Amino acid sequence: MGIVETLKKEFDFEEEWMSYELHPDTPKEGVPILEKFPELNLKQFRNGLNSKSEQYGLRFGDFTLISNSSMALQVGELAKELGRYQEFHENIFEAYFGQALDIGKREVVMEVARKSGMDEAAVNEAIDSGRFIHRLEQARSEGAELGINSVPTFIINGERKLVGALPLARFRKALLEK
Repeated sequence: MGIVETLKKEFDFEEEWMSYELHPDTPKEGVPILEKFPELNLKQFRNGLNSKSEQYGLRFGDFTLISNSSMALQVGELAKELGRYQEFHENIFEAYFGQALDIGKREVVMEVARKSGMDEAAVNEAIDSGRFIHRLEQARSEGAELGINSVPTFIINGERKLVGALPLARFRKALLEK
């Protein structure tokens, strides 16, 4: 269970997920994390992620690749239209971060979509037509205006920005200050 799901048990708020492509310049085949960030201690980074996210029941696996996320984000937009976003979001997160699968590969995204209860023909049409690319471009533009350079980033009431898997107390405080 992620941050938002945990907080929804205590607070009444509306959420809007944006398909923000953090590294839009990533090649279709992806890029090794250490090639993009050679100074990064990957083991220490993962341990830090796991330490911060265990309060939410999340576990990060041994991922080593920055996938090109465009296709997965486009299918996420389709999932919103189909009312399957929560399932798709959880499943694509687990595929990439938990199982270290390359979500830039069509077969991985298709398997996640099937697991999320999405129609294969609709997913193929969305990918092939590129009809959701404009939403990714719009999210990138909005993200630039808000100064977003990391995910997850949470914007509360259009003004308060929280970045990362922070302690629940920080989110509670921000939600109480509405």
